[in-house]
Amino acid sequence: MIRSSEQIKQNVINHLCWDDRVDASDIKVEASGNKVTLSGIVPTYNVRKAALDDALFVAGVNSVENNIEVHYPAEVPVPSNVEVKTNIENSLIWNQSVDSSNIKITVNHGKVTLEGFVDSFWRKTRVEELVSGITGVVSVKNMLAVGPLKNALDEKITEEIIAALNRMGHVNADRVNVEVDNGKVTLSGKVSDWLSYYSAYDAVRYTRDVVDVVNNLIVEQNQVMIGYE
Repeated sequence: MIRSSEQIKQNVINHLCWDDRVDASDIKVEASGNKVTLSGIVPTYNVRKAALDDALFVAGVNSVENNIEVHYPAEVPVPSNVEVKTNIENSLIWNQSVDSSNIKITVNHGKVTLEGFVDSFWRKTRVEELVSGITGVVSVKNMLAVGPLKNALDEKITEEIIAALNRMGHVNADRVNVEVDNGKVTLSGKVSDWLSYYSAYDAVRYTRDVVDVVNNLIVEQNQVMIGYE
């Protein structure tokens, strides 16, 4: 079904208003073809991310430019850079799934930069998730490198990813191409919907010894897939 820009815009607005995590009163939505642009302000970084997800999941949307800014409410005391950094460090220490001993954290006016390395790709994304929930954070630049604990053959990584895809009932593994080069995985091919797209991505990022993921899968219902911010 072909949807006009105005229909897509209204559906995105409705989806943002539906999501109880998001106060859409200060969010502006524009649509041009299948591309949506979000602007305005929200009170936390996690709300900004939720708004992006909501827009991406609306039928007909294949690209979202997220220009939303994070402005903490006046009544919320915003921690200093030092306090934000300390809170991030404590959050990572308390989370047993992450070894933060090799992670360097820099905070500048709420903008967080993560450097160093972790031993698996899913931990890289997990660190960003934990940081995103800290009060005072307005953006996250995740520059963490991934260093596997042992050298793994690319063939073995490929086999494990394909096996994981085949176990997923809503992903047609025969239409997904998996290429691995020194632990860096590139996905290509077509999937039927966003659920399949993100499921295939998860199948890669949770596979042992993966160091990076490039997701070039095309969501067939939209014909085009442009990168997820």
